[in-house]
Amino acid sequence: MLRTILVPDSTGATVPLSSLVTTWLHGSYNLTGITRDKGDGYKADSLNKELRNRMSTYASVFKGETYIEDGCFLHAANKGFDFAMYDEIYNLQHLRNVYIGSKGRLEGAKRLEELYKQFNMDKKNWIAKITPYLDKPMHDIKESQNVLTVVGELQFGNWALVNHDLLRLMNASNEVTISLYIYITSTGDLTNKLSDNIVTFNKFKNTFEENKSIIKTPIWLIGLDEA
Repeated sequence: MLRTILVPDSTGATVPLSSLVTTWLHGSYNLTGITRDKGDGYKADSLNKELRNRMSTYASVFKGETYIEDGCFLHAANKGFDFAMYDEIYNLQHLRNVYIGSKGRLEGAKRLEELYKQFNMDKKNWIAKITPYLDKPMHDIKESQNVLTVVGELQFGNWALVNHDLLRLMNASNEVTISLYIYITSTGDLTNKLSDNIVTFNKFKNTFEENKSIIKTPIWLIGLDEA
């Protein structure tokens, strides 16, 4: 599965998604140190922030803070998946059909224009982006998806969040086809330096094994550790 998903890297060259994610995660991190009962450790928040900053290098591939509504991908802080990769043109086509298509919504055109906030764009640029798709309201336009959908989490919080994350994945999978779910958490020595009772590689794996009969999306589980 990973080798079949090709994406542009920071130079514009096409590489396997697995290579891009490996490059994103591998390297030196600037983490905030703390003193724990078990010895020196790190603040989990600083690790999460560092990963998000490093991910910004690949903004053309991964979009941050993504949630799904009516089969559409939208963005808002602290809502939905931590990152996602999806077909932006297909998403615009689908948004257009949801708001002003054959079924449409009350004041759909106006509400569609106001979605610029959910894409971190100014209103003028957002309207320019959606204008090519606004012809023939009350009729659906053809939707064509050419990019596989990938969503993911950066999880270093309380272990109980595993169930919440998997439930979100299953709910999202009922609305859109998700080709791959990437779950990034800690393992080994890094786990011991973060906190007690947090999500770890093994805890996620065990929870997944208990529920794999109802989870249909392929999952790439990644455990981060110190070198």
